[in-house]
Amino acid sequence: GELTEEVPKCMVSIAGEPLLARIADTYRQSGVREIHVVTGYAAKKVDLPAIHYFENREFADTGEIYSLCQARSAIAGNVIISYGDVLFRKFILHELLDDKHDITIVVDSRWEESRNAGRATDYVVCSEPHNRQSFYKQIRLVAVHEAAASDTTGEWAGILKLSARGSQTVIRLMDEISRGPEFRTLSLPLFLNRLIASGADVHVQYTRGHWIDVDTVDDVLAASGFS
Repeated sequence: GELTEEVPKCMVSIAGEPLLARIADTYRQSGVREIHVVTGYAAKKVDLPAIHYFENREFADTGEIYSLCQARSAIAGNVIISYGDVLFRKFILHELLDDKHDITIVVDSRWEESRNAGRATDYVVCSEPHNRQSFYKQIRLVAVHEAAASDTTGEWAGILKLSARGSQTVIRLMDEISRGPEFRTLSLPLFLNRLIASGADVHVQYTRGHWIDVDTVDDVLAASGFS
């Protein structure tokens, strides 16, 4: 709405600070210093210091994987990829940084209580639901769906961690997809499904809340108290 008439959503003020600045602060407080951002709409308004920028000049007609490919050169070694409108608590990032798997996503098992109910939401099916027993097991992503179903076990929180090998796997698949017709419009959730179909293991780190997807004015208000 009016909040994004002149600036992209990542620069909307949250308690007096741009949303992107708060995300970047979470990374830096967790020891992540090298931060890359892919811009699109109103790219010149995204001007925070100590960040390297890539630009998707075709943002109006392309999807998330096309945008991510603009930062292809930065996908090397250990990498965390997250959306520019998702706030999350530092402990989620700390657990991801300690994770030893090649590809891991963060899944919220409290999906039935999600603020995103009724919106476009990335529901997931995992190899096991979140419970006491699953804490000691390796949980894998089975699929991502746009609609909740009887086998839904959570909601993807929009955060993805790659090891050096995981980065190579993602680059190979992006290069393969770039030669096909879906490249310009493919979303990141559907890319996760493509990763699984290619034979890659996508592991799951469960959480119960502790993140917020900023999509509405109410979310902006809620995020103001998020720390």
